[in-house]
Amino acid sequence: MEIIVYCWAMYYNKHQMDNFILFKQEYKDYLYVTEADIMGCLNEKATLCQRPTGMYSFSYEKVQAWNTAHRQKSKASEIPKEEADDYWYEVALKNTFKPIDQR
Repeated sequence: MEIIVYCWAMYYNKHQMDNFILFKQEYKDYLYVTEADIMGCLNEKATLCQRPTGMYSFSYEKVQAWNTAHRQKSKASEIPKEEADDYWYEVALKNTFKPIDQR
């Protein structure tokens, strides 16, 4: 689920719009979960709108609960907070997000 959140942030940063249909088309190679799973991890505002709304559309708690329910190891929780903050401000917001490693 964390890759979905990251892909959404990259999409939103690139296009500056909430278009879930175009997002799904552009990132279809990285969407390994169901749409219901994605919608189940949205924050309160996005849930009310029934689609991702803005860059910060996902609930940390819901993503972590999804990880636990699906025995998915969290990559985000392994990153020290200071390193994540530095990346967010120095790289992601000032420039662009790192490309996804295509392994």
